[in-house]
Amino acid sequence: MKIKYFSYATMGLLITGLLMAVGCSPSQFATSPLNTNNFQGPAITPQPSPSYNPSTTPTPVPPLPTPVPVITATFTSTAVPPTATRTSTPLPPTLIPTAVPPTAVPTATYTPTKTGTPLPYGQVITGTDANFSQILASATVPVVLEFWATWCPACTYYAPIITQFAKDYAGKVIVIRVNVDLNPTLLNTYGVFVSPGVYGVPQTAFFKNGSYDFTIMGADSESDLALELSSL
Repeated sequence: MKIKYFSYATMGLLITGLLMAVGCSPSQFATSPLNTNNFQGPAITPQPSPSYNPSTTPTPVPPLPTPVPVITATFTSTAVPPTATRTSTPLPPTLIPTAVPPTAVPTATYTPTKTGTPLPYGQVITGTDANFSQILASATVPVVLEFWATWCPACTYYAPIITQFAKDYAGKVIVIRVNVDLNPTLLNTYGVFVSPGVYGVPQTAFFKNGSYDFTIMGADSESDLALELSSL
């Protein structure tokens, strides 16, 4: 037969019978050392913490290091004068640059007459509102008309170029220079205006067989002038 469990009453009877078998009553067991509830160990004397011993003299705290002396310095500066005088030595007369006058451009004056005047080939003709139409009608070769002004730096640069062009192509072209400030009629007739009343100089107009063909703006080289002439 297998026992699954004991009831509390049965367990109590078994414990009582066991105590009586060893000669010990339940009241004696209650006060016996065998009862773990009555067990007391040896008395424990409290010990002071090893890190603190009141009988020893504490180690004195070392004194603070000697402070570093503070070094003071005094700076002095020289006051800048409120005003300064600047002097300069003038250049000797030999080192002072002198203005170079513009290169004079040789021109020819053409005045048509009743009998007719041969055109001066190889030279730059001074054109005017009065003589241009006669020159254009008398020319048997292309005509190049340059508009220029005395106040134009590019015109001063361009003048020797177009003068040399007239010499190198003598008999093949008639070169005319017209001052725009003195000949407004020619400027208004053949000049190119950037906007109403605004024009640029120098500008060079090309004519063939007495008729206007095209205009180039600005100073050109002699080789480009020759190229434009060959395109007529």
